[in-house]
Amino acid sequence: MYFQIMTEYRKPSPSDSDPNHIVSETVVIANILLGESFVFEPGESIEIPFQFVLPHETPISIGVSKIWIRTGMDIDNAVDPSDRDNIEVLAHPHTSVIFEALEELGFHLHKAENEYFPQPNYYLPFIQNFEFVPYQNGEYRRSVEELELVFYPDENGVEVLLEFDRRARGFSGLLAEMLDRDESHHRYYFSNEELEEGAVSVADQFRGIFNDLLDV
Repeated sequence: MYFQIMTEYRKPSPSDSDPNHIVSETVVIANILLGESFVFEPGESIEIPFQFVLPHETPISIGVSKIWIRTGMDIDNAVDPSDRDNIEVLAHPHTSVIFEALEELGFHLHKAENEYFPQPNYYLPFIQNFEFVPYQNGEYRRSVEELELVFYPDENGVEVLLEFDRRARGFSGLLAEMLDRDESHHRYYFSNEELEEGAVSVADQFRGIFNDLLDV
């Protein structure tokens, strides 16, 4: 008996008729084995207690990012011995602090999607990107149209990849430029200790970063 943590991501699939065609691909985030073999008597019910830790790379259940558990058993002659159950994955408390800090600076989440973007030393073929826009009364409303972020959490903190889009070019173009340039000033690492100081402290750090990048 086993189950798998699953999600979907968007991937370009251009064709002659539609060069902008996008398809959805399903991917396994994690495989969990619950047992090698079980014997069930007719009418018997068995409960199997278990626990597991989600990989840090698991996307958050936000926007159009759906995550589910697919359970299955290798049963001889079974037609479809599997089941699907949607689950909600909450942001890690440290990632939540970053969301709160951006809210403190006058940004709100506009869109979140899983986008195809394979990277070296990163086992998933996609990243979850977040698009924030300033509130009408936000302090960056005059200088920023969109703020694009990708989070890379680990056991020691969260790396943030960010870029401002003042021309609304779309995320894919921005991210490609960011990674091609590999400019270190677009990558920032917040340690657990920094994040535990709270959203106001992190917002102050972001404010310094934003003002430097925007030449405010």
